[in-house]
Amino acid sequence: MRTTSALLSAAGLCLALYVIARPWAQGDSPDAWAATSWPVSHAMAMLGFVLLAAAAQRIAVVHPTPGLRPLAWASVGLLLPYYGAEAFGLHALATVGAGNAADVAESIRWGAIQAVAFVIGWAALAALGIQLAVALSRDVSDRAQRVASWSLAVGLTAYFPVFFLPPGGRVAHGLLVAAAALATAWRLPRWSPACA
Repeated sequence: MRTTSALLSAAGLCLALYVIARPWAQGDSPDAWAATSWPVSHAMAMLGFVLLAAAAQRIAVVHPTPGLRPLAWASVGLLLPYYGAEAFGLHALATVGAGNAADVAESIRWGAIQAVAFVIGWAALAALGIQLAVALSRDVSDRAQRVASWSLAVGLTAYFPVFFLPPGGRVAHGLLVAAAALATAWRLPRWSPACA
């Protein structure tokens, strides 16, 4: 499980870097979108989701759990296009100096198809977090592992409502997700020593 631990740790760190590196000082505006840190921070989120899905795939091999594999890729598949548009579309829009950038951004973000995919992607991520916790706490006497994995599940489940928090709340959430992912990853070799 050492490779799985590394994947999960890297996922947590990337998800923390996403909220730390985002240019909060400019708000949600063309000035923020034009900053280099805008696409970089969102790319960290995308990488974090992919690493999380890869870790879930490996956990599913050791401890099969219904729905774990499809949920991993469904969440990534639905969230990445939206994040790509946010990271690169809004950045390009702002850097060319489009006068109606804010209006175009609303169309990019909240068109019917992308909005539905975005919400379903978050629901899949929440379900993935719960299934990961189920897989990692089933038949486990390690109380610390159960606490860590369920803390990660809560963090992943909270992503969508956290979008409506101020920057401080979003950064705190990102740090908590990272801490839960790192704690879970640290316990993984102890959870399944035969697969280490």
